[in-house]
Amino acid sequence: IAGLAGVLLLLVSGIYLGVQGKGYRQFLESLAKNGANQPAPRGAPPFLVRTLPVVNTGIALAVVFDMVMKPAGIATALGIIGLGRIGSAVAARARAFGMEVSGVRRAESSHAILETSDVISIHAPLTDETRHLINAGTLARMRKGSYLINTARGPIVDEEALCDALESGHLAGAGLDVYEHEPVVNPRLLAMRNVVVLPHIGSATTEA
Repeated sequence: IAGLAGVLLLLVSGIYLGVQGKGYRQFLESLAKNGANQPAPRGAPPFLVRTLPVVNTGIALAVVFDMVMKPAGIATALGIIGLGRIGSAVAARARAFGMEVSGVRRAESSHAILETSDVISIHAPLTDETRHLINAGTLARMRKGSYLINTARGPIVDEEALCDALESGHLAGAGLDVYEHEPVVNPRLLAMRNVVVLPHIGSATTEA
């Protein structure tokens, strides 16, 4: 679950780093060595500078994924629902970890990636069409033992159905930065050891 926490923090805040490929690898190695003392990249936005200890912790934890989970063959296929600007940025960073990435835009069927992905990450806007896009039926289509990450909008996920899927063991875990009934968090989610919850830190930027 620590690896999942790192990946979740990376997806939420790593977009602000503006580094990928070889430079991304060098930044990860530096974080692994220096931890929270790693300085912000030159030209980093104020949000990143202010929250760097949190961001560094997340990316340092994500090294667990790169060095432990990936060699063990765990969570190597990432499916992105909402392959727009943010979803594409997440895809670029996931590929830097060597993940196999596939994705769909919000008007496209997600059935194929639900059935073949180890991790599903949601980056779609909330509309009438996407409300409860992730429900009991779509969760049942997900690969057994997979993970769900939602850093988009809470009501896209039917949280009661998600809790059922987690409690049954169908899903291995979930990482959430947004909630169906914010600011209230479903107490069933808070009680689960295989769920990572964050306080909607994606909205903590000056720009937002």
